[in-house]
Amino acid sequence: MKNNNISDTLVNSIESRIKYQHSTSMYIKVIVSFVIAVASVVILALANIDTKAPLFFFLGFMAIIGVAVGLITLFFTKKEMRLVDTNQIIRCQSFYFNATQTALDSAIAAHNFDSLKKMININDSGLRLDLLATDDASIARYQIMKYVPFEYQPCSDVVDVDRMTVEAMSKL
Repeated sequence: MKNNNISDTLVNSIESRIKYQHSTSMYIKVIVSFVIAVASVVILALANIDTKAPLFFFLGFMAIIGVAVGLITLFFTKKEMRLVDTNQIIRCQSFYFNATQTALDSAIAAHNFDSLKKMININDSGLRLDLLATDDASIARYQIMKYVPFEYQPCSDVVDVDRMTVEAMSKL
C-alpha cells in the first residue's frame, strides 16, 4: 500500500464535492516558526549583545531558520483533499496485485479479502488498485490501473464500494 498519485479519473469522479486545503497542524508549525523568528529578532534588537558573542550568532541563526522553515512549510506542504459539505479528509491509497482485472473485481465484489491478501504484490508492480475513501465511507471508490510502459492507465471504470470493503482494504 502506498499513498501516491491516485488516478485522475478517480479524483475527477468526485471533483465537485472536494476542496483542497492545508491541515491545521501545518498552520501551527508555520506560526511557531515565525514566532521563533520574531522573538529572536526582538531579543537581538532590545538586548545589548555584542555582535561577536555566540548568543548574537545563535539568535540571528534562529531568526533565519524560523523564517526559512515557516516559508518552506507554507509553500511546499501538500494540501489535503476534503469533502466540501462535511470537511472530512479523503484518504487515497494504492495497492498492487499479481492478478487479472477480472479476478480482482470478483474478489472485491464477493468480499473475499483473504484471496486479495494472497494476490498482493509487495514489489509495487502488476495491477494497481487506487482506493479513495472518507473515514465513514460516505465516499468510497476504487479504480484498477494497468501499467502501460512509463505510466499506469485506467483499465476499469470507477466503482463504488461499501464501508466493509474500505475497512478490509485498509488492513491489507
